[in-house]
Amino acid sequence: MYNSWPYNLPTDSLYCLFNIPSNTATGFYDVHVLTYQPWSGLSIDNILTNGFLIQGFNAGSVSGNVYFDANQNGSKDVGEPGMANHRVQLSPLGIIGFTDSAGNYQIDVDTGTYTLTYLPPSGFAQTSLPNTYSASVPPNSTGNDFGTYSFASLYGHTLSV
Repeated sequence: MYNSWPYNLPTDSLYCLFNIPSNTATGFYDVHVLTYQPWSGLSIDNILTNGFLIQGFNAGSVSGNVYFDANQNGSKDVGEPGMANHRVQLSPLGIIGFTDSAGNYQIDVDTGTYTLTYLPPSGFAQTSLPNTYSASVPPNSTGNDFGTYSFASLYGHTLSV
């Protein structure tokens, strides 16, 4: 791969780097390259029709919930809320999934066997077992839940009279 700029490409070459969101619809996409002709002052849209294909190869997903284990008994009880924005790591790919506002996460993957690990933020500790889950896809792997607890105060208060 290229180590630094310039990449020693010929003068009539183009190098671009871009990210494709994970929720992009599958299918063919046109590639547009705008070129500017300084002698005419015009921009030309060069179109490569169906020049880019996004395919969905996900064989399934791994999912679960991260919850605040108020009584630290290692299981989700009635009234224990899900934790938003907590991280779960999928190995060996190193993918990090984040929980939604209800504490749910889902990571779409291809066929394989994966290990899920909860990555507690500072001040939190995992209370549930197992410490990690092993998930094989397909089929979908659900119920990979993690309990967490923190002794830290959620809010700081100051009172002056």
